[in-house]
Amino acid sequence: MHVLLIAPGAGESSAELAPLLTALKQQPSRSAVAVVVANAPARADDVRWQLTIDDAGVLRIPALDLELRAHQLPAEEAASLAQMLVLAAVTEDRPVPPAHGDEPWDRHSDACGGLRVDAAEPSRQPLLGPDVADDEPAARLAHPSTETADSVLPLPAPSYLDRAATTEPDLRALAPATDERVRREVESADPDLDSDLAEWADPSSPRPKLTLLGPVEVRAQGSLPERNPRRQFYTEIVAYLATRPGGVTSERYATALWPDEPDVVGETKVRQSISVVRAWLGTDPATGADYLPSGLTAAVCEGELDTAKWELSHRLLPLGQRSVGSRPVP
Repeated sequence: MHVLLIAPGAGESSAELAPLLTALKQQPSRSAVAVVVANAPARADDVRWQLTIDDAGVLRIPALDLELRAHQLPAEEAASLAQMLVLAAVTEDRPVPPAHGDEPWDRHSDACGGLRVDAAEPSRQPLLGPDVADDEPAARLAHPSTETADSVLPLPAPSYLDRAATTEPDLRALAPATDERVRREVESADPDLDSDLAEWADPSSPRPKLTLLGPVEVRAQGSLPERNPRRQFYTEIVAYLATRPGGVTSERYATALWPDEPDVVGETKVRQSISVVRAWLGTDPATGADYLPSGLTAAVCEGELDTAKWELSHRLLPLGQRSVGSRPVP
């Protein structure tokens, strides 16, 4: 659908506009083109539909026999909307920056969790034998090139470019080509991933589990106070702490959870909330240590409070993009 907006006042004097309006009005069926003329009474007979809005915000469309209240944009929101449209008009694609974490698997990931590939990546051109028809997908699968064996897409790029609404950069982003070295490095960077995934799916595992993708949920071995469990509040605390792997000061924690109470830092409820969460998350049976470290000091959350669904997804993505020919991703 193409819409041409005519500025107020321009529709009255434009000689080029009349033939266009006449052509649209004579169109017997629906058209994929629309011309909107604002505040042009002289063009009333040239348009198919007339829309009027009175001071009360009532919209009238005589051609449709409709009278309803129009949706209007408050003036105070117009500037924000204009800024959004300006940003949307910027079509320059910027590369995703590297991951910000310091875990071993972050070295192979970008900030969105995708697999990072060197600029000098292998060519995606098919390497088929001389007797193999280039336009036969089955033949391509039977004679995979070295490059396609190192991508999650089984066929060479032309197979997708010729038949799908996609581009070469899109294919490289969706299925980056890797090599044996990258594959080994990605797998060795996260040797505990399989066991962490198994523990996530094991209801008997004592490790606390936090779901951030979808409804936020905490599964833990401990319990909350019976008289006033406040599960949503303490779930928010767990989510806040887990998303700050570098730790957080007691002052920052208190002001974040109670933003409307400037003097909350020294109050008992701040320390009590951490104690409740610590009891809820439980202890590591292997070490006997609390999953949430004791002491509200510089870092109230470091170490074991990292079993989150979003993190597992982040760790799985580069592993899944490393190759379609390797062992299956759990």
